[in-house]
Amino acid sequence: MSDNQKKTKSAPKLLKVTLGDGSVIQEKTATETYVEAIRLLGPLEISKIKEIKVEGLPLVVANKDYRMQLSSVDEGWYVATHMATDAKKRMLEKVAKALGENIQVEIILQDKA
Repeated sequence: MSDNQKKTKSAPKLLKVTLGDGSVIQEKTATETYVEAIRLLGPLEISKIKEIKVEGLPLVVANKDYRMQLSSVDEGWYVATHMATDAKKRMLEKVAKALGENIQVEIILQDKA
């Protein structure tokens, strides 16, 4: 990249999750929305879905492991959060499908103010 080219950062992406009952989850960041959606979908149930993995490891674990980016979902449950917003969207859709839940996940571009 030359000196006169500036690397521009894209607008932050947020997630909006609409659950089957019509309730909406939309937190300040995509990660916060993702973690809340995992909490509401049920970390115990998600942990039982063996084919849902992140880098070969379970998406949801009962004890924090060596991965740096695990976020606490609920007391005793942690979820892998080290992924792009687009990947979080796909992961939530995959989890919901596996659980038989009807959810809609949207990516919202946050205005730069």
